[in-house]
Amino acid sequence: MQTAKTVILMSGGIDSTTVAAIYRSADAQATGLFVDYGQPSSQSEWQSARRIAGEYGIPIHKIEMGFRLASAKGEFFGRNALLILTAAGTSETRPLEIVLGIHAFAEYYDTTPLFVRHMKRLLTGYFEDTVTLATPLLQYTKAEVIQYSRELGVPLELTYSCEYQNDPPCLRCPSCEDRDAILAR
Repeated sequence: MQTAKTVILMSGGIDSTTVAAIYRSADAQATGLFVDYGQPSSQSEWQSARRIAGEYGIPIHKIEMGFRLASAKGEFFGRNALLILTAAGTSETRPLEIVLGIHAFAEYYDTTPLFVRHMKRLLTGYFEDTVTLATPLLQYTKAEVIQYSRELGVPLELTYSCEYQNDPPCLRCPSCEDRDAILAR
């Protein structure tokens, strides 16, 4: 069987950076994909994703969707499904493995095992068995992701997470509060 091309969905945040570190520590050949879906912090996220990709020697590409996803309370509706389908639909290489850095106990549907099962089924429907989805952090809590990232030597200072604005971070959105609380430990 042919080895799958691996595409890591990179946001510039801690989770996707940890996933990149996991794949690089396994000497996997991967490409990064950053999707601009109109998020308010897209410029800082893109800068962070590029720095991280450079740190790990991962080529990275950017896709601008040209529209903004609706959001409420930190959730961008349909984001992870859009990211996965964008990666699958824009790559002509098969087999393809798409890697998404979601973790357990987040409050959104698109970070749950049920969502992953639904997406795997959707990918099978569209692409048969030529596109797969990997979520290596799905069983970890955010605190466990941080601990694991430290064990891997992830350059957390290169990451960026803010829901409301580009650098400097707002320090009051859920992502900023979560990041500050966990990194302070």
